[in-house]
Amino acid sequence: MSLFNTVKEKINAIIDWGMGIYNWVFENILGLRFLHTYKEDPDQFIRHISDKYLHLSEEDLVRTYETSPLEVVGQERITSVATSRIRNHGMRVLAVTAMCAWPQSWIMWPLMVVDIIYFQLQVFAISQELYILYKRKGEYSGENQLNYASLANMAVKMAGTQIKHKVIKQAKKVVGQIGKGIVKRSFAIFRATIQATFRQVLKWCGITVTKDMIETTLTLLLSGLCALVGGLISYWLFVPMARRLQRELIEEVDNSKDPNNHI
Repeated sequence: MSLFNTVKEKINAIIDWGMGIYNWVFENILGLRFLHTYKEDPDQFIRHISDKYLHLSEEDLVRTYETSPLEVVGQERITSVATSRIRNHGMRVLAVTAMCAWPQSWIMWPLMVVDIIYFQLQVFAISQELYILYKRKGEYSGENQLNYASLANMAVKMAGTQIKHKVIKQAKKVVGQIGKGIVKRSFAIFRATIQATFRQVLKWCGITVTKDMIETTLTLLLSGLCALVGGLISYWLFVPMARRLQRELIEEVDNSKDPNNHI
């Protein structure tokens, strides 16, 4: 065996070991009751989307339980629901990332872990919802019941396995770092102007402030803007991932209906 193959096997072994620990951690995290994301009763989610988006009759609701929302109301309406759900979870990701990125002290490090876990939880949550919207119940119940393994496979579909998807993902993270750098640099350049404007606005409002109060406020504002940039990048990462899974599910449904695929 060549040195290259030996090194390659060692690296793969390390990666497999790391992924094993990652999966073990997340499987146990998702097992915690307050973080449980598995929809053990998909009918509850179906009723929820009916009440909020579809407004189905009881007869149609029963048909939906037995088949799928897609079969009862059609692709156009389900795509509209799926888009709303994707944006809903995307906004949650944005908000949590922004809140976790706001502090500029030692607390930011444990909050980074919180952000990573929450992002993964939202990936799992939207994966299930898309499956329930597009697939028949038999494909995610019984032996195929949604669990950590099936959700992890969906997450892989969302992330994409092609090199271009990985490049795009890394490029978006770089854009986020550049965006934060631009915000900080702009603040440094225009700090005096911003400070004077802020002081004048408060003066017009009849509020007297000290220099320390203005400095503290500007520091918080800078942290908030950088946190917002981080949140927007998380949203920019999450939404295309969810849409990728949505497209795959639509293709699978369309292919199952095409008789040429069974020849």
